[in-house]
Amino acid sequence: MKIAVVIAAVATSLAYAQGQVPVWGQCGGDGYTGSTVCAAGSTCFTFNEWYSQCHPSVDAPPSAAPTTAPTTAPTAAPTTAPTTAPTAAPTAAPTTAPTKAPTAAPTTSPTQAPTVAPTSAPAPPSTKIYFGTATDRPGNYGTIVPDNFNLLVSENGMKWDAHERSRGVFDFSSSLSQIAYAKKNNMKMRGHCLVWHNQMPSFYCSQQSGGTDGCIASPLTGDELLAVIETRMQKTFAALNDPTIIAWDVLNEAVADDGSGLKHDVYYNTIGPDYVTKIFTLARKYAPAGVKLFYNDYGCDFPGFKANQCFKLVSDLKAKGLVDGMGVFQMHVSENQNTAGQADLFKRFSDIGVTIHVTEMDVGGSNQQAQANVFKTVATNCQQNPNCEAFVVWGVSDKDSWRTGDNALLFDSNLQKKPQFAACHDVISQGHI
Repeated sequence: MKIAVVIAAVATSLAYAQGQVPVWGQCGGDGYTGSTVCAAGSTCFTFNEWYSQCHPSVDAPPSAAPTTAPTTAPTAAPTTAPTTAPTAAPTAAPTTAPTKAPTAAPTTSPTQAPTVAPTSAPAPPSTKIYFGTATDRPGNYGTIVPDNFNLLVSENGMKWDAHERSRGVFDFSSSLSQIAYAKKNNMKMRGHCLVWHNQMPSFYCSQQSGGTDGCIASPLTGDELLAVIETRMQKTFAALNDPTIIAWDVLNEAVADDGSGLKHDVYYNTIGPDYVTKIFTLARKYAPAGVKLFYNDYGCDFPGFKANQCFKLVSDLKAKGLVDGMGVFQMHVSENQNTAGQADLFKRFSDIGVTIHVTEMDVGGSNQQAQANVFKTVATNCQQNPNCEAFVVWGVSDKDSWRTGDNALLFDSNLQKKPQFAACHDVISQGHI
């Protein structure tokens, strides 16, 4: 197994040495200056105006351009997530973002991370499982979203760059509109996401990696960066303090793809190796009562090095009373996905008492029955684990999917249900068994 890690590391290093971007690395986007040539066997796929990523050629859609462009192009670092922009441009958002960090950096250090006693154990999961979708424009689909889903996630609208477009100036108008929409339609929401090495405000990032580490350097010191993170959490939790939001992804995609440890991203390099604990400590300090705090990551949908490292990270945080859940199955997969061992992964996390959410499910391919089988298997694994609380599909319709042309969602480009819908909805709607 160690040989596999070495091979993966060598392949990545070789790609960079040849001026190529390795699989899953960034290959384009707003402000990106690295190589746009992907390593052999992968294709540069444009998610949106500000982020492109090298995907294995078998999964890459035939057309890289998204079908709909954001109404307002974010100014920050890239994302591996979604293509659509918030439902409405913030009324007070500046038309252009700063191109460099202000010359006057913060002079005060952040409040020292407090010692937080473990919170009381969450209430036992009910028999209900939330069935969710991710979109910044639910109204674009008529009544499809509230008629078929009871959980809503903003694809881009709650990320850091959407809330702080100008340094120190926060605008939550779009997120508040999403909350109002959810409340009106008796839906709950997941907050996504507070801290990530992509789609952080550009003025807090001074260097991009050109790979999956995203931003790797900041013009700020470690204390200064932690201070602006603390401000983000204070402002966000205060502005969006609504029982409609049942959970927040506090930290997104921090574990290295080879499972060797944490990515050496901007937070690791600037704050230090203990940044994860510091960030979750701040989140616990400011989060409204009753809101579950999650760690979210991809590549944990099958047994292996990365799943082991995600488990270690969450176990450590759980022991400190700092995390409530794991977005363990951030699944952007294909119809040929091997689902062996997934039920055991669910159990592994539930055995330490954390809530499980399937957070970003989509299944690409051309064989609808094969795709439906993957959806059904994962939905069944969720249904059979009492700690699995939510099953979220990353998008509504194929016409707006970040995996353009890959037919990865539950509704086709004409907004008609595909067999994949019934395959997972009919399982999830039964609740736990």
